[in-house]
Amino acid sequence: MTSVLLAFNRCIEMWDNATAQKLFEGRKATWWMVGILLYGFALGTFTIPPMPNGMLVGWFWNPHIVYADDTEGIYHNKLFTAHNIFIGFGLPLLYVMFYLLMGSKMNMIGSATDGGTNQRQRAAERRKSKANVFTQVMLIGVLHMFCTLLYVYMQYFPVPIWVVMSASYAWIASQGLIPVIYITMNKYIRRSIKQFLIDPTLGQINSMRIYTTQVSSMSNFEGGRTAQ
Repeated sequence: MTSVLLAFNRCIEMWDNATAQKLFEGRKATWWMVGILLYGFALGTFTIPPMPNGMLVGWFWNPHIVYADDTEGIYHNKLFTAHNIFIGFGLPLLYVMFYLLMGSKMNMIGSATDGGTNQRQRAAERRKSKANVFTQVMLIGVLHMFCTLLYVYMQYFPVPIWVVMSASYAWIASQGLIPVIYITMNKYIRRSIKQFLIDPTLGQINSMRIYTTQVSSMSNFEGGRTAQ
């Protein structure tokens, strides 16, 4: 859910900075996180938890899945199923919306600032940047969709052992590969990491130019144009 909240925050900031400040400025961001923590606590405490199964090398709600089917739905966790389906489809959709909003803002800024001999160069840079962001969005979305939906599917339908193993590896990848994707494909993050490591006296990472920080400048630019 924290990934969904982050994607939602990015979309709102890209769409309208004033709305983003109303929803997330100051302590409001803390309350969003508290809500997610309470939701996770309730989901993990008051619903049927998955149990590790050594024979199938995976996690299942039905502890007797190897030798007895849960035909009466005693061990079904409907809330967890709804949660995974929401994450599986909702997160990729939010990132696609972010990509479309970002492309619209970049085209708007480009049409206002381009001119003369720099127009083609700037257009090429925008296309390259959009392609890079789209690749990040696609990889993150596919990882989460594959992991969450496959875990739901194997709870209700018999699958071979390699599918269960694929779901487990997909979950590990969805948790560990996202920082790798950001570091390898986002030059602003790489630049900030280099600055932080090279200059140990840097107390604050004010110069970090992660793409989310550019959202504010894009929104402010649009606000300035509207005011004019």
